[in-house]
Amino acid sequence: MDLDTAREALERLDREALASVGMTAADPGPVFPGRVGDRLPLTPAAKAVFTGLRKEAGRERIGTGHVLTALMSRTHPDPAAALFDALGVDRTVVRTRLGKG
Repeated sequence: MDLDTAREALERLDREALASVGMTAADPGPVFPGRVGDRLPLTPAAKAVFTGLRKEAGRERIGTGHVLTALMSRTHPDPAAALFDALGVDRTVVRTRLGKG
């Protein structure tokens, strides 16, 4: 899987969500709106992932493996869970490879 595949899956999920409420988007615009001031805007679900990182990491320095492990634990209707499902990601395999499963 590459970045373009993930972006296409995100765009498809966005189109499906809009269609479910009778809307369409002529130009969906960028997937991520970018920074507002010096902060990147985060959804409540994304904030929850970062809040849980300290617990996940324990005394270790927080690394990308901790972030990925936290994302793997998200459930529907979280967008991360929907994206992993759309991409066919086996979360159990990922957690095992990270040593967390």
